[in-house]
Amino acid sequence: MIEKAALIFFIVLTANAQSIDMISFYKEAVKNMQYNDSYKLYKKSNSLNIESKKRARFENVSVDILYGSTKAKQLNNSFSNTDITITDTIDIFDKARDDTLLLELKLKQNHILVQMQKEKLFISLVKMVSLYRKTDEILKLHKSIYKEQDEFKNKLYLAVKAGGKPKVEYDRFTNILSLIKNKIIQEESVVESMKSSLKLYAPECEIPDIDNSLLDASQDQFLSRNLELNYNDIEVKKSIANSLKVKREWLPSAVFVINKQFNSDPTANGDNYTISAGLHMSFNGGKFKSVEASRVKALAIKSQRNNLETVQKMNFLKMFKEYMSSKNSMEMLTTTLHSSKETLSTMQKAYLKHYTDLNNYIQTIKEFVTIREAFYTAKYKNIQNSLILNNLSKGTIYE
Repeated sequence: MIEKAALIFFIVLTANAQSIDMISFYKEAVKNMQYNDSYKLYKKSNSLNIESKKRARFENVSVDILYGSTKAKQLNNSFSNTDITITDTIDIFDKARDDTLLLELKLKQNHILVQMQKEKLFISLVKMVSLYRKTDEILKLHKSIYKEQDEFKNKLYLAVKAGGKPKVEYDRFTNILSLIKNKIIQEESVVESMKSSLKLYAPECEIPDIDNSLLDASQDQFLSRNLELNYNDIEVKKSIANSLKVKREWLPSAVFVINKQFNSDPTANGDNYTISAGLHMSFNGGKFKSVEASRVKALAIKSQRNNLETVQKMNFLKMFKEYMSSKNSMEMLTTTLHSSKETLSTMQKAYLKHYTDLNNYIQTIKEFVTIREAFYTAKYKNIQNSLILNNLSKGTIYE
């Protein structure tokens, strides 16, 4: 029974310790940043504004109450007049739909702005995680090389004790190991700081493991989901819609008026009421210029699309070239990784047997480390660009 409980505990512990992928980590960060909650509130506000515009088409009622007191020379007493007027202006040509359309377009733009925030967050997190994983691997490399060379230092000590090597070389090698140890301590602090920063975005999540992924994105996909281009397209529609709105403002609205007058003038006919109907039209010479200005603005914004598209194509090509360059670097360095390991082992034996000097051995260590650092740099640059291009092109991060 105890063994079964222990097994269940181990399984649960293992499941909780499993790493998550980049998208899951990002979605948890989005939840904590409350981007979606902010958009939902804006959407609700926008919906209420639209409903208000629709209701105001028929329910645009105003009430005016006017009271007056008159003293006439030929009358002994003053008399009063009270006018109550109820006016309802009805949008018979549904001009309110122009405002509704503008609000709907504005909502779409706000949604794109939220997606832009998400996109920036995703790119930032991918770069942070890539840098964290690269730095962590380089730290492990330096720890490994330190451990190996510290063991070699013992062999060097025995060689010095036997008179085969001068003590000055042992001291020099010890100093070099001290510098490596100091570098490890600094890197541990940097890695811990990076980890703490990432935890601020998703406190309950482990930092994701990111592996090599094939590039599965095309330039056409990337452009079709590009937020800046989509935002620009909606801005053109807004300018056209605003032009039509101004153009339709001259259309008349129906006006219905009910007036009730309470009159105490003894020379008049007493109280009376009036029911009237008519049209209200607004003429403003400046509106024609406003229509033209909106059209020109729409053309200007539309012309910017080509420039924006060129910039986005350049962004895609930059990341694509970095992806291909890092991929080629990895392929080239992969064969060098094994040979450099063998070279280091050979040089270590050669140094102990007096076939080479300490300077050459130290240089071999530096080359061994440099090759692996270059491989890790290429590896995580490759992962970074494939993650960004794949997810931006497929729209995964906007869901």
